[in-house]
Amino acid sequence: MNTFIQWLKGLLSVSISSAAGGVTVVIVDPSTFNFSTGLPKLAEVCGVLALIHAALYLQKSPLPGVNLDGQNPKQ
Repeated sequence: MNTFIQWLKGLLSVSISSAAGGVTVVIVDPSTFNFSTGLPKLAEVCGVLALIHAALYLQKSPLPGVNLDGQNPKQ
């Protein structure tokens, strides 16, 4: 169970940090991505970045204890 908790924390931290990194688009284009009128667009960018980085994390670190070949996982 400890391995699963570590895996879950890793997935959460990757998602949060990549979404926070999406705030940098405010520096690139402040007229479109800002905290007042452009907040929905900024949220979309942060959400897409979080999903992409979560998928990359899952590719590198799949769910622990699950084998797709039908064999029992190693303990």
